[in-house]
Amino acid sequence: MKINKLLLLLSTELKSTSSLNILKNSRDKKKRSKVIGGYIGYGLLILMIIAYGFFSSWGYGFIGLSSIAPELTALSVSALAFIFTLLKSNSYLYEFKEYDMLMAMPFEIRDIVGSKFLYMYIKSLYWYVSISFSGLIGYAIWVKPGVYTYISWILLTFIIPI
Repeated sequence: MKINKLLLLLSTELKSTSSLNILKNSRDKKKRSKVIGGYIGYGLLILMIIAYGFFSSWGYGFIGLSSIAPELTALSVSALAFIFTLLKSNSYLYEFKEYDMLMAMPFEIRDIVGSKFLYMYIKSLYWYVSISFSGLIGYAIWVKPGVYTYISWILLTFIIPI
């Protein structure tokens, strides 16, 4: 029951803050071009992060230090998660417009705060995944690890930022 409330709050917040709503429903060309420009900017940043993750892991393998590539990838993901948490937590957790409306609804504070933390995690997840998976590809080129390494790397990609 409590998970249903948490997921309801989370899905509502994800839908209401998505810029895809502006693309779908807005007729204002200026707003739409800002959203498209933002997506292009995010895409370029993600491509740069993927290149960083891949070439750093590949480079460590090239110079014979492939054994430290997983630790450095995990360190990069952890550092990025720490920085995002510091920068985004104030706005995601405390500065939201619907605070009075949410407090008047039949939700417990624990559900509201939990949905805010999940929202913050989900909104940053593609950054972590792009670093980690590209690091995995660069690492796999040199080491050719077993299947258990891929499984644990993928699972840790979602756990380390927490």
